[in-house]
Amino acid sequence: MSPEPRTPGWVKLGTGLAVIGAEITESVLHPVAAEGLAIADAAIPLIVGLILFATIVLGTTETVDRIFRLLRWVTNRPEPTAPSANPGPSAGNDLIARQAATLHEFDVPPQQGLTRAQASAAFRKHGLDPRAMGFWVRAGYLAREGDRRWLTDKGREWADSKSGGPAAA
Repeated sequence: MSPEPRTPGWVKLGTGLAVIGAEITESVLHPVAAEGLAIADAAIPLIVGLILFATIVLGTTETVDRIFRLLRWVTNRPEPTAPSANPGPSAGNDLIARQAATLHEFDVPPQQGLTRAQASAAFRKHGLDPRAMGFWVRAGYLAREGDRRWLTDKGREWADSKSGGPAAA
Protein backbone atom coordinates (compact mmCIF):
# COMPACT_ATOMS: atom_id res chain seq x y z
CA MET A 1 0.00 0.00 0.00
CA SER A 2 1.67 3.20 -1.13
CA PRO A 3 1.24 6.47 0.75
CA GLU A 4 -1.12 9.05 -0.65
CA PRO A 5 0.60 11.64 -2.83
CA ARG A 6 1.03 15.02 -1.18
CA THR A 7 -0.49 18.08 -2.74
CA PRO A 8 2.23 20.49 -3.88
CA GLY A 9 2.43 23.76 -1.98
CA TRP A 10 1.82 25.88 -5.07
CA VAL A 11 -1.55 24.19 -5.58
CA LYS A 12 -2.60 25.04 -2.03
CA LEU A 13 -1.37 28.61 -2.49
CA GLY A 14 -3.22 28.92 -5.78
CA THR A 15 -6.44 27.65 -4.22
CA GLY A 16 -6.16 30.11 -1.35
CA LEU A 17 -5.44 33.01 -3.70
CA ALA A 18 -8.38 32.03 -5.89
CA VAL A 19 -10.73 32.15 -2.91
CA ILE A 20 -9.41 35.53 -1.81
CA GLY A 21 -9.42 36.80 -5.39
CA ALA A 22 -13.04 35.73 -5.84
CA GLU A 23 -14.10 37.68 -2.75
CA ILE A 24 -12.21 40.77 -3.90
CA THR A 25 -13.69 40.51 -7.37
CA GLU A 26 -17.15 40.10 -5.88
CA SER A 27 -16.68 43.18 -3.70
CA VAL A 28 -15.65 45.26 -6.72
CA LEU A 29 -18.44 44.05 -9.03
CA HIS A 30 -21.27 43.71 -6.49
CA PRO A 31 -20.54 45.59 -3.24
CA VAL A 32 -23.89 44.71 -1.66
CA ALA A 33 -23.46 40.99 -2.37
CA ALA A 34 -19.91 41.13 -1.00
CA GLU A 35 -21.20 42.75 2.17
CA GLY A 36 -23.73 39.93 2.55
CA LEU A 37 -20.96 37.34 2.09
CA ALA A 38 -18.82 39.06 4.72
CA ILE A 39 -21.71 38.99 7.18
CA ALA A 40 -22.33 35.30 6.40
CA ASP A 41 -18.61 34.55 6.87
CA ALA A 42 -18.83 35.85 10.43
CA ALA A 43 -22.40 34.88 11.32
CA ILE A 44 -22.47 31.23 10.28
CA PRO A 45 -19.59 30.06 12.53
CA LEU A 46 -21.02 32.17 15.35
CA ILE A 47 -24.48 30.59 14.98
CA VAL A 48 -23.04 27.08 14.78
CA GLY A 49 -20.94 27.77 17.89
CA LEU A 50 -23.95 29.04 19.81
CA ILE A 51 -26.01 26.00 18.81
CA LEU A 52 -23.21 23.66 19.94
CA PHE A 53 -22.78 25.57 23.21
CA ALA A 54 -26.51 25.52 23.96
CA THR A 55 -26.75 21.82 23.11
CA ILE A 56 -23.79 20.98 25.34
CA VAL A 57 -25.15 23.00 28.26
CA LEU A 58 -28.80 21.97 27.94
CA GLY A 59 -28.55 18.58 26.23
CA THR A 60 -28.70 15.08 27.61
CA THR A 61 -25.56 13.14 28.41
CA GLU A 62 -25.97 11.06 25.26
CA THR A 63 -26.32 14.17 23.09
CA VAL A 64 -23.27 15.79 24.68
CA ASP A 65 -21.23 12.61 24.10
CA ARG A 66 -22.27 12.62 20.44
CA ILE A 67 -21.32 16.28 20.05
CA PHE A 68 -17.87 15.76 21.55
CA ARG A 69 -17.38 12.69 19.38
CA LEU A 70 -18.31 14.81 16.33
CA LEU A 71 -15.89 17.55 17.38
CA ARG A 72 -13.08 15.00 17.88
CA TRP A 73 -13.86 13.57 14.44
CA VAL A 74 -13.80 17.04 12.82
CA THR A 75 -10.45 17.88 14.44
CA ASN A 76 -9.09 14.39 13.67
CA ARG A 77 -8.41 13.54 17.32
CA PRO A 78 -8.62 10.01 18.73
CA GLU A 79 -11.25 8.87 21.20
CA PRO A 80 -10.05 9.18 24.80
CA THR A 81 -9.21 5.95 26.55
CA ALA A 82 -12.00 4.55 28.67
CA PRO A 83 -11.47 4.23 32.41
CA SER A 84 -10.73 0.75 33.66
CA ALA A 85 -13.89 -1.35 33.86
CA ASN A 86 -12.52 -3.26 36.86
CA PRO A 87 -10.39 -0.92 38.94
CA GLY A 88 -10.02 -3.47 41.71
CA PRO A 89 -11.96 -4.74 44.68
CA SER A 90 -10.91 -1.93 47.00
CA ALA A 91 -11.18 0.89 44.46
CA GLY A 92 -12.61 4.10 45.67
CA ASN A 93 -11.60 7.35 47.23
CA ASP A 94 -10.79 5.84 50.63
CA LEU A 95 -6.99 5.72 50.60
CA ILE A 96 -6.72 4.03 54.00
CA ALA A 97 -9.05 1.19 52.93
CA ARG A 98 -7.04 0.68 49.73
CA GLN A 99 -3.78 0.63 51.68
CA ALA A 100 -5.17 -1.89 54.17
CA ALA A 101 -6.46 -4.09 51.32
CA THR A 102 -3.03 -3.92 49.69
CA LEU A 103 -1.32 -4.99 52.91
CA HIS A 104 -3.73 -7.95 53.21
CA GLU A 105 -2.43 -9.14 49.81
CA PHE A 106 0.98 -9.67 51.46
CA ASP A 107 -0.36 -11.81 54.34
CA VAL A 108 1.53 -14.98 53.38
CA PRO A 109 4.26 -16.97 55.16
CA PRO A 110 7.75 -15.50 54.59
CA GLN A 111 8.89 -18.53 52.56
CA GLN A 112 5.94 -17.98 50.18
CA GLY A 113 6.35 -14.19 49.98
CA LEU A 114 5.31 -12.29 46.87
CA THR A 115 7.77 -11.73 44.06
CA ARG A 116 8.49 -8.24 42.77
CA ALA A 117 6.01 -8.67 39.92
CA GLN A 118 3.31 -10.02 42.24
CA ALA A 119 3.88 -7.17 44.70
CA SER A 120 3.62 -4.56 41.93
CA ALA A 121 0.41 -6.21 40.69
CA ALA A 122 -1.03 -6.11 44.24
CA PHE A 123 -0.31 -2.38 44.51
CA ARG A 124 -1.83 -1.65 41.09
CA LYS A 125 -4.86 -3.81 41.84
CA HIS A 126 -5.78 -1.41 44.63
CA GLY A 127 -4.85 1.75 42.74
CA LEU A 128 -1.55 2.43 44.50
CA ASP A 129 1.89 3.18 43.10
CA PRO A 130 4.23 0.16 43.41
CA ARG A 131 7.11 2.53 44.19
CA ALA A 132 5.59 2.98 47.67
CA MET A 133 6.78 -0.52 48.53
CA GLY A 134 10.17 0.77 49.70
CA PHE A 135 8.56 3.13 52.22
CA TRP A 136 6.37 0.36 53.59
CA VAL A 137 9.44 -1.85 54.07
CA ARG A 138 11.37 0.98 55.82
CA ALA A 139 8.34 1.72 58.03
CA GLY A 140 8.22 -1.95 59.07
CA TYR A 141 4.81 -2.83 57.59
CA LEU A 142 6.31 -5.20 55.02
CA ALA A 143 9.46 -7.32 55.05
CA ARG A 144 11.67 -8.07 52.07
CA GLU A 145 14.36 -10.66 51.72
CA GLY A 146 15.75 -11.53 48.31
CA ASP A 147 12.82 -11.67 45.90
CA ARG A 148 10.18 -12.31 48.58
CA ARG A 149 7.91 -9.78 50.28
CA TRP A 150 5.48 -10.47 53.12
CA LEU A 151 3.42 -8.75 55.81
CA THR A 152 5.03 -8.13 59.18
CA ASP A 153 3.22 -8.27 62.53
CA LYS A 154 3.24 -4.46 62.65
CA GLY A 155 1.70 -4.29 59.15
CA ARG A 156 -0.89 -6.93 60.07
CA GLU A 157 -1.93 -5.00 63.18
CA TRP A 158 -2.25 -1.75 61.22
CA ALA A 159 -4.20 -3.37 58.35
CA ASP A 160 -6.54 -5.17 60.78
CA SER A 161 -7.19 -1.95 62.72
CA LYS A 162 -8.08 -0.07 59.53
CA SER A 163 -10.13 -2.77 57.81
CA GLY A 164 -12.04 -3.96 60.85
CA GLY A 165 -10.94 -7.58 60.78
CA PRO A 166 -8.08 -10.02 60.44
CA ALA A 167 -6.24 -10.28 57.15
CA ALA A 168 -7.45 -12.96 54.79
CA ALA A 169 -4.75 -15.49 54.10
